[in-house]
Amino acid sequence: MLDGMVHYLVDTPEGAVGILDGWERDEHGRPKTLLVAQGWFGRRRFEIPVEKLLKIDHERRALSSLLAQRRSSPRAPWSV
Repeated sequence: MLDGMVHYLVDTPEGAVGILDGWERDEHGRPKTLLVAQGWFGRRRFEIPVEKLLKIDHERRALSSLLAQRRSSPRAPWSV
């Protein structure tokens, strides 16, 4: 589902929060958390639970979500 969406813009009701940089999978291999990069060189990182994803707009190359939550301790690199 998410393979072709890396680098999509990520929007929330408050506006754009960043670019989809990857995702984490659960123990069954299903996408669990969207990983969003923001700022110069993607230095700020956010997580969005997949269940908070509202809409995928392939024409705009954008994802809409209810919320984004900043990571307290960034882990790099994120795996896709």
